[in-house]
Amino acid sequence: MGRIARALYDERKLIGGAALILIAGMLIGYFNAEEIDQAFRQSGMYGALEQMVRRIHANPDFLTAFGLIFFNNVRAAVTTIGLGIFLGVYPVLMLMANGMMLGVILHQSAVEAGVHPLVLFVTKVLPHGILELPAIIIAAAYGMRLGITFVRWLLSWFVPGGRAAGTREWRRLFDRIPAAAALVMVLLLAAAAIEAGLIIAFGSRGGVIG
Repeated sequence: MGRIARALYDERKLIGGAALILIAGMLIGYFNAEEIDQAFRQSGMYGALEQMVRRIHANPDFLTAFGLIFFNNVRAAVTTIGLGIFLGVYPVLMLMANGMMLGVILHQSAVEAGVHPLVLFVTKVLPHGILELPAIIIAAAYGMRLGITFVRWLLSWFVPGGRAAGTREWRRLFDRIPAAAALVMVLLLAAAAIEAGLIIAFGSRGGVIG
């Protein structure tokens, strides 16, 4: 637990920044729901989510839902961290896209059900999102850190004595990533179990990552 706590503390600024980006995406999606929904449909961004929902409905049992949700979210988390090496751009885009998608869904659901979006957020998203959202935020923060470290390492080659500092930064990052990744996996594991149970019980899905 000590290593996990240190991994979170050391990246507290990026974790906070990632959370703000996700919230900004949610607000943008909520207040521009119709335009963003249309853009997402035209770009095919709902494709993977809709395909997973169809597969779950075709075989609606707990293990199927759990496996699809968990492995989809793990793949997305690993991709978010790994592709962060390209200047940290992908994690930022992923946070914005997922935030906007969640905002769109909240707006549409609130209009259809006649329920306040905060009520929907608390009752439909938070039961599993209270674990899934921190997981996506932590993964994105470490993806951004990977990009920052890579850029600093490249620049260190042009600074006298900078290569040693760049190497030390890589070592510090690789010392923290295993603990952060373990935490993300545990959060996603628990979130997938909760979400699969909700799907079987109520026949709906509200996952965020992906």
